[in-house]
Amino acid sequence: MHAPERGSCSARSGGTPRGWGLMIMRTLTADPASASSSVSASRGAFGIGIGVGDSATYMMKSARSKSGDNPQCDYHLPPGLASDAFEAHDNPTNPYEEEQQPLMTALPVLLTPSLAHHPVPTRRQALTFPSNKKFGLSPHIRFWFLCLWTILIILSCYCFIIWNGSSTSVKFNSSQPHPSYLVSGRNGVVATEEERCSKIGIDVLKDNGTATDAAIAAALCIGVVNSFSSGVGGGGFMVIKPAPCRTTPNCTDQHPISIDFRETVPDGKHYSQWFSKKPSLSQVGGLASGIPGELAGFESAYRSHGGGVTWKRLFEPSIHLAKNFTVGPALDRTLASNPWIKSNPQWRDIFYPASQPSHPRTGFWIQRSAYAKTLETIANDGVKAFYHGRIARKLVSTMNREGGKVQLKDFENYRAIVQPALNSTYHGRTVWTSGIPSSGPILIYLLNILEQYSLNSQPQTALAEHRFIEALKYAFAGRTEVADPQFLNQTQLERMKMIHSKSYGRKIYEKIDDNTTYEYQHYQPKYDFHEDHGTSHLSVVDKHGSAVALTTTVNLDFGSHVMDSYTGIILNSENDDFSIKGRSNHFDLFSSPLNYPETGKRPASSMAPVIIDEKDQKEVWCVLGASGGSRIFSAIAGVLLKIDWGYDVSHAIEEPRSHHQLLPDQLYLERPYRLDFLNLLQSRGHNITLIDRVPGKAVVQGIVRNSLNGLWYGASDSRKNGIAKAY
Repeated sequence: MHAPERGSCSARSGGTPRGWGLMIMRTLTADPASASSSVSASRGAFGIGIGVGDSATYMMKSARSKSGDNPQCDYHLPPGLASDAFEAHDNPTNPYEEEQQPLMTALPVLLTPSLAHHPVPTRRQALTFPSNKKFGLSPHIRFWFLCLWTILIILSCYCFIIWNGSSTSVKFNSSQPHPSYLVSGRNGVVATEEERCSKIGIDVLKDNGTATDAAIAAALCIGVVNSFSSGVGGGGFMVIKPAPCRTTPNCTDQHPISIDFRETVPDGKHYSQWFSKKPSLSQVGGLASGIPGELAGFESAYRSHGGGVTWKRLFEPSIHLAKNFTVGPALDRTLASNPWIKSNPQWRDIFYPASQPSHPRTGFWIQRSAYAKTLETIANDGVKAFYHGRIARKLVSTMNREGGKVQLKDFENYRAIVQPALNSTYHGRTVWTSGIPSSGPILIYLLNILEQYSLNSQPQTALAEHRFIEALKYAFAGRTEVADPQFLNQTQLERMKMIHSKSYGRKIYEKIDDNTTYEYQHYQPKYDFHEDHGTSHLSVVDKHGSAVALTTTVNLDFGSHVMDSYTGIILNSENDDFSIKGRSNHFDLFSSPLNYPETGKRPASSMAPVIIDEKDQKEVWCVLGASGGSRIFSAIAGVLLKIDWGYDVSHAIEEPRSHHQLLPDQLYLERPYRLDFLNLLQSRGHNITLIDRVPGKAVVQGIVRNSLNGLWYGASDSRKNGIAKAY
């Protein structure tokens, strides 16, 4: 037997007592495109293995360490099992493409003592049956024996599907929950919406990079492979918690910071007039784009809390990817839902190259050569090349050609805002988040209301769900007052401080009725709520205990639908997050004047990256955030509640969600939702709409620390096919 490859589990050959064993498994592939056509666009297929006597077949759960370290496993394998079952199948052309090995989870259904002592190995072996002579049964008996086993297999499949609680489809995709994507490690975790990007972040941590370094590298990767939601043409918010001094020498304890790198509007007066005449201009074209802030934010973060690796090192993996990468399932879905790309020659040449079919399915290769060159320029010359050099001039020219009103000075004057992170407490733990114009204060407001119920010490009930939904409705009423603080007067600033205070949370708690819900007027929204979209979130921790929660966006799918041909940069549509002057909604609520476009202003946002400390305030306990526009803070709070109720972070993320944003007056419940809960909520007057798990909506990436064993546990949301990595 050949020695197993580095990075795979070691194996010993050993005899197996005769006996029957049956296991049912779901095979999860990291790259759907690598599977056969029978598993095409799904992340999994269903498999059954039967073992008889010496030839017992083993279903395997991957324990392979991608770092190259041998995992701690030592399996007894049946005689004659080829060791090549353990060979790795890394992409020889691109180390950051998804590996083609399957990840598996297995459910024992019938397991006799002859197999019970065997752990589940790493990869799937060939299914073999003993010869007639060895088995020692007559053909007649064998026939009826096989009939019996066939019936048992069918029944077991049915029981497995029912037990799993998902649909009857055996394929796995982002519309099905999958709580098994829980990773753990002692040295670091990177949770992103794309496995390749999580791996890039982990590689940076292994190279002695900080959590900030890893977050930047992973975010740059998202901008390449999921360019519909993120990229250097966008902006966002991040929260950074420095490592405690006891884990890093020669330091002084630092306060956690937030970085606002939200886009700014170039010419507020001009833009406001045009949006009032034709609102669609805020979504598509040159007027839709604000001045991108992502790179300015990354530079500020790197200077203050990065530097474990060089700036150039952060860009290298994404440069490599941009030159040639495979379409992932999230990009596949988004391309299919944006048919306009086919009719635009510039976009079509990239996303629908002549060498590919009419729609480049998951696994097909595409290239973003111009974007790769742009990243290379920024890696070598720094951020000044983006805001002051040739790149800025090209972007100004493109934006104006598409109808914008931008000057070079708008780029030159852009600054990311670094400030102390906003903080509060939740069940004795310190919560750190970003301030306005993000919705960090609204998340705190929501948690302040929920904290009054002490739901963490109570079982999960329909009444608790009702209370959560009522608190959400009050939170969304407060969300209508969010705006750029640099454009608010003192009274308006004090009002926002009051909203996220403990005393105000208690006051609202006392207004919630356990027996009924109300019309929207009861919750006293001041203005119309302007819904936002898109985004990407990632969470990172490192071996020193530093943590980063980073949310970034280009807003709508593919931003403003404007791509600069020279740089390959896709420009955001962030100006659509401003309110449109003089317009009211169906409920006669006018848009918020606090959020009207003004020169240099940053639009209100639902983004709310959050880091939560342990109760001793020394160690990070949890890093959370979400993408999905207006569903962001309802998803974050919902996941926190599930963790309070004892769910691990993966199950908490995968559980069905509830969402209410006050207007429209609809409670959205994700299937499969408990019928007893649904009936109770209906009896309290909620207008319920049941929805399927919508791919890409309210996608959460989370990390939680277990203080008992010191391990970090991370998970990425399957709603966007995310996979976290740890080491």
